Amino acid sequence: MIKHGDWIQKMIETLELCNYTNLADCQCSWQSSHEVFQPISYCLKKGNIYGFVSDYGCGGWGLVTCLGGRPTDGFGEGQVKLNGDIINPMDLKRYSAFIPESVFDGINASADTITARECIQKALELSKLDTTVDRIKNDFRLTDGRFDRPISFVSGEIWLISMAVQFALNKEIFCFPWLNMRNIFRFEVCCELGIADKLRKAGKILLVPTSQLKIAKKHCDHVIVFEKSKISYKK
Repeated sequence: MIKHGDWIQKMIETLELCNYTNLADCQCSWQSSHEVFQPISYCLKKGNIYGFVSDYGCGGWGLVTCLGGRPTDGFGEGQVKLNGDIINPMDLKRYSAFIPESVFDGINASADTITARECIQKALELSKLDTTVDRIKNDFRLTDGRFDRPISFVSGEIWLISMAVQFALNKEIFCFPWLNMRNIFRFEVCCELGIADKLRKAGKILLVPTSQLKIAKKHCDHVIVFEKSKISYKK
């Protein structure tokens, strides 16, 4: 077993859940949920998009939050394995990106003054990723009008900017907040612009908690459904 904080970060090939359950305080800027989910045994693999379908507060967002390294410490049961090695789930936070957050570890303390360009530049300096600011700008469809504007004033483009910065940081687990029938379009736009496919081809893992089964089945490689008394798998 790898002890908490006791290894050099390695690329994720597999993330395996072994009868795992936990409690999570799920948070984003417009909603929050205190969730626990049924024990689950499942193996996630790099280069895939996973849809976690549940009603609000019924486990989907809770599991995604835990897979992003934000579980309630000391509450969980079961095991989480990274590339076959047992880890503390809280260590997954070093791999994880929470969309559309605008404060990034090691880059900024607030979104008030820093621009998307500056965030990406700093991210690349930290990650040493072999790409450029302009290439990331183009790949994530960032607009000229908002690229040099403080990210607290970029409106809905923060979803794309957040993904772009986290990609520049070489994050591997991309966590969306719970998406309902009104805001699921944020994920659909990501798919329609080819961004989700780019992340998939780069070996990233995308986690999408939502109530929208039809859309999840259309765009996700695998769909996990949290029902009242069981968890089912659609593909």
